[in-house]
Amino acid sequence: MTSLPCPRFFLALILLLAPALPLSLSSTSSVGEQGSDLGVQMLQQVALLRPRQNLLVSPHGVASVLGLLLLGADGDTGQQILTALRYEAASGLDETLGELHRSLDKSGQGATVTVSSGLFAQKGLEMKVPFLSAVRRAFRCESRNLNFANRVSAARTINVWIRDRTNGKISTLVRPDMLDGALTRLVAVNAIYFKGLWKSRFRREDTKMGKFTTGDGSEHEVPMMSQVSVLNTGTASTPAGLRYSVIELPYHGDALSMLIAVPPVGTPLSALLPHVGVAAVRRWAELLSPSLVPCRCPGSEPVYVSKAVQRAKMEVNEDGTKASVATGEGVSL
Repeated sequence: MTSLPCPRFFLALILLLAPALPLSLSSTSSVGEQGSDLGVQMLQQVALLRPRQNLLVSPHGVASVLGLLLLGADGDTGQQILTALRYEAASGLDETLGELHRSLDKSGQGATVTVSSGLFAQKGLEMKVPFLSAVRRAFRCESRNLNFANRVSAARTINVWIRDRTNGKISTLVRPDMLDGALTRLVAVNAIYFKGLWKSRFRREDTKMGKFTTGDGSEHEVPMMSQVSVLNTGTASTPAGLRYSVIELPYHGDALSMLIAVPPVGTPLSALLPHVGVAAVRRWAELLSPSLVPCRCPGSEPVYVSKAVQRAKMEVNEDGTKASVATGEGVSL
């Protein structure tokens, strides 16, 4: 039996993996990876600013909103978004992004995944028909006009849209003071809702209080779920030779998994996080093999882009995982 070390820090990455795409769709896979890497970089930067806080970031949410704006951008703005997402060109992106979006927006087989996108434009602003057609085709994007001069009403409308598409998990994304009636012309939002049941559920009677060590070295008593099961595990390493453990917790239906990277005891997450990216996750999948392991996890306790915000919530319990992410960006004069 292989035993995973009790983590001093742990990093949980939810991978919303649709059934494997054919190898011929390399352009779709490449676009998805490049866009997601931008979100991972955002996680790394936020972690530097908030080293002692729990963090949850949706790379796909970040890439989706920028990809949506890219379909209507040109000039310096378009080039800057292309560069940020590491895309080579905007030509044909609506079809590629649409295929990627549809591969993620699936339900069934024990899990629910819904991905929604919306555009809220200043009343009187006319969006071009080709742009609206492209975003509907690629993201099934909804669009409507608001009066941003009425900040409270506009923020309420956007937040209700987010709440309805995250099953009530996220009720506030935009505050009235984020909107400027004189400058704000467009708010682009993306919402992801995920609910999955573990393939091998944790028994509630096995959940006990246990010690969890935080980033500052302090210990806290938290509910620790536990089970002994055959799971895919492996050992990966950073370019500097730091070895760490990886474990896969599959959801019912085997289409989706949670991957958990566990640094060695006494090693801060900051030593591992700079080396986490889509390419690293792909390597993890190649290293995993089934082993009988004891698994203990903490459970949940009850016309330039002017602003980017993201709200995320994740609940992990004995039955599975619920996660919601809302991402928004404002476009101003």
